[in-house]
Amino acid sequence: MTNRQTALTIRLSAPPIEIKQEIVADLEEDLRTVEEARRLKAKMEAKIRATIDRMWGKIRACYLHARLKYVQRSFMTNTTLRERFGIEDKNSATASRIIKDTTLAGFIRCHDDSVGSKAKKYLPWWA
Repeated sequence: MTNRQTALTIRLSAPPIEIKQEIVADLEEDLRTVEEARRLKAKMEAKIRATIDRMWGKIRACYLHARLKYVQRSFMTNTTLRERFGIEDKNSATASRIIKDTTLAGFIRCHDDSVGSKAKKYLPWWA
């Protein structure tokens, strides 16, 4: 056996590693920070899902209201939507936002785009 072969067959044990308590404490703190970040991320994702569910519910209700008004041979307006949702007159911007979101989602369309925003009437997308 040559010296090279002998060197390859001899296995050396790893040297002992000393870890200072300060480093261990820093690593444990980092681990806690990562765990807190994961919990925060899960909470944020849950809030986002809840917000999307609420928005989708309002969009769906707005579309159904537009369908009902169409069947009644009428149009949906900001006023009729506020009445349906029980939104006060001073909060008409809320109804406008729901109508805008529903229009952007493609569920309703404006009957006549040439009129001002206060006189707009809406129909289901298929009407």
